[in-house]
Order: sequence, then C-alpha cells, then structure tokens
Amino acid sequence: MLGKLLKYELAATGRRLPLLYGVLIVISLLFGIIIGTGAWDNVVVGRISTALYVMAAITLGLLTLIVLIQRFYKNLLGNEGYLMMTLPAGPGAHVASKLISATIWIILGGIAGVVALNLLLYFTSGGTWYFSFRAFAEMVKGALAADGGWLVLVELVVLVILVCAEIAAKVYAAIAIGHQWSNHRALGAVLAYVGLSVIEAIASIPLQNIFGEDGFYWDNWSGTTVHETQIFFLLLIAVVGVMLAIYWFVTWILVKKRLNLQ
Repeated sequence: MLGKLLKYELAATGRRLPLLYGVLIVISLLFGIIIGTGAWDNVVVGRISTALYVMAAITLGLLTLIVLIQRFYKNLLGNEGYLMMTLPAGPGAHVASKLISATIWIILGGIAGVVALNLLLYFTSGGTWYFSFRAFAEMVKGALAADGGWLVLVELVVLVILVCAEIAAKVYAAIAIGHQWSNHRALGAVLAYVGLSVIEAIASIPLQNIFGEDGFYWDNWSGTTVHETQIFFLLLIAVVGVMLAIYWFVTWILVKKRLNLQ
C-alpha cells in the first residue's frame, strides 16, 4: 500500500513542483543573458535585475515548501484526512509516503538549484562552467581510485538523502505538534518548529565539542585520510538518522493517537 500512496503523492505534487523548478532555471538563464549582454554593467539595471532574481529564487523556494506543507496538512490533518484514513493503510504508511515524496522533491529542487546557479555563473565567468559534469566525473573517479573511496561516496550520498529527509521530517513533526492546539494551529506549528530547532541546537553542543574546529576530532585526527573521512561521515549519518527517526516517530504517534480532524 505504501507504493500506491507514494505514487499518488508524487503525482499530486508533480503537477506544480517541476514547473517551479523549470521557472527557476529559465529565470537564471534570462538573468545570465542579461549579464552576458553587458546590460548588467548599468548600475540601475544591475540592481533591479539582482533584486528580481533574488526575490524570484526565494519565492520559488518558499512556494516549494508551501506545496509540501499543504499536501501534508490538508491531505492528512485537514478535511481530506477523513477519506485518507478510510484507506487500507496505517498512519505509518501515510506519513512515510509524505516523507519520501518530500525528500525526493527536496533533492530534485537541489539539483535544479545547482543547474540554475551553473547557468547563471556560466555567463558571469565568460563561458566557463562552474560545475561541469566532466569535473564531477573526475572527482568521482579520483575518489574511487583511493582505497576505500567508494565507501566515502556511498556514505556521502546516504548522508545527503538523510539530511533532506530530516528537513522534511522536522517540518512535519512541527505541523503535527501544532495541530494539537485547539486554535491558532499554524502559530503552534511555527512555535513547535522553533522549539525543535532550539532542542536540536542544544543537543548538538556535545557534537560541536567533538567535531568543531577546536574539538577533539580535529585535535587528534588529520582529517585527510580516507579512513578518517569514512568514520566522520558514518558518525554524521548516525546522528542525522537518529534525529530523522525521532521526528518521524513524533509525527507518526500524533497522527495515530492524537489525530483531530474537527
């Protein structure tokens, strides 16, 4: 059932998010062309173009977040929740489908952002690709050439996926907590997100003492060998994985035990 829920979720979000990513790429291309024509050298044109580009990028990022939040809230906690909870799937499957879908779109959004930035910097640097596929391939080839380098690449991919999932899970947990309020649930979600961020920051202090610039890790390790990098990424994966699990459990237990669709 999870597969069917995920397919439905991707189809629903796929109507809008690819369009937003496409708009970002087109805006970056147009802005890059403006730079290439030299019009950007004009102070007024340059400032206006820069302001418009920054506003457009921020707006599209916020719209992506809003789409993902709306899908979670309306589909599970809103009126649509009555229909969703009649399906032969438990709360865990519903939450998981939302989380997996959001993770996929966050990753795709990041890729679209890299492409957009690459197009922009291509014109800025006079026709030099800032992040080319050839350079990326050479980086991967160099990592694979090192003994154990393939594991570092695998760990890096896993870490990126977990970080994206943790971002979505944290937002969903905050929404589920805010939904427990009788009134002003949006405000409750915002305050819950702030509270989770504060708790997360406090809990990360011991890690900063270990992995920070003045921490134990950098005082006792060179940080340059493949083996040390493997250990470092593995620890980060464990930390992010624990936070992800906590946020998922909070969301799941509230949807399962404290769901209030009134």
